[in-house]
Amino acid sequence: AAVITRRLAYAITGLPPELTDLAAARNAEQTGTLSAWLSDYTERLLAQPQYGERWGRYWLDVARYADTKGYVFTENREYADAWRYREWVIRSLNNDQPFDQFIHQQLAADRLPGADDPAQLAAMGFLTLGRRFLNNTHDIIDDRIDLVTRGLMGVTVSCARCHDHKYDPISQADYYSLYGVFASSEEPGGEPSPLRLVDRPQPVEPVIFVRGSPGNRGPAVPRRFPVALSAPDAPAWQTGSGRLELAQAITSPANPLTARVAVNRIWMHLFGQGLVQTPGDFGVRTEKPQHAELLDWLSAEFMASGWSRKTLLRTILRSETWRQSSDRRPDAEPADPENRLLARMNRQRLDFEAQRDSVLAASGQLDRTVGGPSADLASDPAVTRRAVYARIDRQNLPGLFRTFDLASPDAHAPRRYQTTIPQQALFYLNNTFVLNQSSEIARITAAAGDDRIAAVFAQVLRRTPNAAELADCRSFLQTIAELQQQAGQGGWQLGWGSLPENALSVSSFQPLTVVREGRLQGGDQLPDPQLGWVFLSRNGGHPGNDLQHCAIRRWTADNDCRVLLHGVVTHDSDQGDGVRMKVLASDGRLLAETIAANGTQTVAAAGIQLQAGQFVDFVVDCRTNSSHDSFRSKIVVTQAVDGQPVRIWNSEQDFREAPTPRQDPWAQLAQTLLLTNEFSFID
Repeated sequence: AAVITRRLAYAITGLPPELTDLAAARNAEQTGTLSAWLSDYTERLLAQPQYGERWGRYWLDVARYADTKGYVFTENREYADAWRYREWVIRSLNNDQPFDQFIHQQLAADRLPGADDPAQLAAMGFLTLGRRFLNNTHDIIDDRIDLVTRGLMGVTVSCARCHDHKYDPISQADYYSLYGVFASSEEPGGEPSPLRLVDRPQPVEPVIFVRGSPGNRGPAVPRRFPVALSAPDAPAWQTGSGRLELAQAITSPANPLTARVAVNRIWMHLFGQGLVQTPGDFGVRTEKPQHAELLDWLSAEFMASGWSRKTLLRTILRSETWRQSSDRRPDAEPADPENRLLARMNRQRLDFEAQRDSVLAASGQLDRTVGGPSADLASDPAVTRRAVYARIDRQNLPGLFRTFDLASPDAHAPRRYQTTIPQQALFYLNNTFVLNQSSEIARITAAAGDDRIAAVFAQVLRRTPNAAELADCRSFLQTIAELQQQAGQGGWQLGWGSLPENALSVSSFQPLTVVREGRLQGGDQLPDPQLGWVFLSRNGGHPGNDLQHCAIRRWTADNDCRVLLHGVVTHDSDQGDGVRMKVLASDGRLLAETIAANGTQTVAAAGIQLQAGQFVDFVVDCRTNSSHDSFRSKIVVTQAVDGQPVRIWNSEQDFREAPTPRQDPWAQLAQTLLLTNEFSFID
């Protein structure tokens, strides 16, 4: 019961099930009413606005949604109100708008009743929110042809831009017939919606561009649907640009492709693979459907239901095929190693949006507000909105999105390709978003007392731990607490202090606490009335006005260890007397010393034995005066414990404007559960 409940919740809303629903499912299983309960649960999920958010994100991949145009030189890169298209998609899905009307509005909302409604016109963002190719009209139209034909019908018409399609029955004349449709449309901008297209006063009469060259014009062609998909006597389009006729032809019951492509895409999202393995290409060189009769039947039912996606989802989600176990079937694997015939359910990993939303749901921080402008998910502190509302910058797509396989917004994406790379695990180990949510899970479960381990399991994995897991968790918590007690807090501190000429230890070390423009300094002003010019940044700093105000990077050992030290200090100015760097151990040893004046010098020391809590100071002073004493520096500490390297500390990479507190054992337990396959996979 719990497996199917979790599967339904993620399939429909992209969020984990509530604990109350899991308890109700177990109770229904015990009382023999599970089937009825699951049907009711499915209806409740389909009625939630989170359904539109989940399935809307799938459609945004098809529509190559982004908030920016890509590289456009000096032009404004932002799309005004791009988010209103996403809003329209989510609302249409939640209202179960028939799929044929869904297509009509995205292609020709300006030609339908309600053409003065900005909310309806926003649907045309499907066409207008593509990449701008430095405003090359021919490439923009090619992108729209590819979007409409591949995204809605699984036909690669763009392959006929320069010559007839090599394999499919699509001619160059077909391509330029559609080219004429989009060339006859223009973007007026402004109200009532900046996302709309309108027909030009005088439609463009298209001609074939020989070899795809606009300067080499061939014979004229009419604006019409591809011949292979049309009736023999189908007339050319004469009304306006032809976009409305195009939308009607795409959704015509006589069109053999549109319903099949839509059904196959929904099947793919539910099972992890489509009945047709290439959801954006139904051409003749594509593998035949794994079960053609099933695809045909579902497509016919889809159209007969009034193109209702919710009805199609109900049909599939109630099937024995979708509800079967995902456990291995050794008896079936020799004949079907890839499980194409679905002898069992495919075990699916959560995509980026579902993973991020689930982390926030586990910590109780998820903002479930529906709709609104885009948010920067890569910001710190983290935005807690659902990932569907992420701001997508075509030109500068955040590394986070690329790491977790977000679809490229540069072109129609028929599917996402899941990768397993080290950066994904490193994100869950080190990113402040995960660390902060783990700490929040620890905080909200603190009141559970002796049942706290069970409370953490309930928040993250939505179940109770078994006896072995309880024992492992208690051992884990005890080990972490002991290690932290032994180690103490180590790492970097940035501050200032006094180091007289012949002294071997710093006196009066004081941390730099004021953050200004990426640097740490002693007060609000620079120079400070008492401290002078002393400050430190990621790449260097400046000493104070005398030896009583040196700039100091202090590294503290968190374990008994042996370290290798290497530092570089650069004084760029050809004026002044340069700066001096001394490397001092906390027990009074001078480990290294150098002077950098209009050049670069290095310091190094090997085999330095330190106990936990002992430190090394990298002290930079002004020598005889503080004139022209800005410096650049980089310090690397290689730490070994029991003869084994455990960490490399880098002053540039480790720079923080505020110290990062060490996670307590309970937060580390929560983070460990977030790292499990059980959390990252639906089954």
